[in-house]
Amino acid sequence: LHLNLHLNPKLSQLPSDLFCCLPKLQKLSLRNNQLQYLHPQLFLALTSLSILLLNDNNLVTLPESIFKNLVGLETLDLKGNHLKTLPEDLFSSNTALNALHL
Repeated sequence: LHLNLHLNPKLSQLPSDLFCCLPKLQKLSLRNNQLQYLHPQLFLALTSLSILLLNDNNLVTLPESIFKNLVGLETLDLKGNHLKTLPEDLFSSNTALNALHL
């Protein structure tokens, strides 16, 4: 199951419960938007997610627990944002992660 919410220049924020009913989602593309902030619980229900594309947004920081429940996450793309620092334990739960693009 894949969901593409990319290439929307007016998309700057997302409701915290947007993905609450999509536990079987495997790929989520939020690339090329204007996202500035991600709620800490935004991806909480996405326990089957393996690919997350957040590249080319306006993210400056990420909440420490944003990827906590994404234990099957294999690919994460964050390039093209404005991230200067990342929380120390940001990826501590992502033991399957094998491709990280900064």
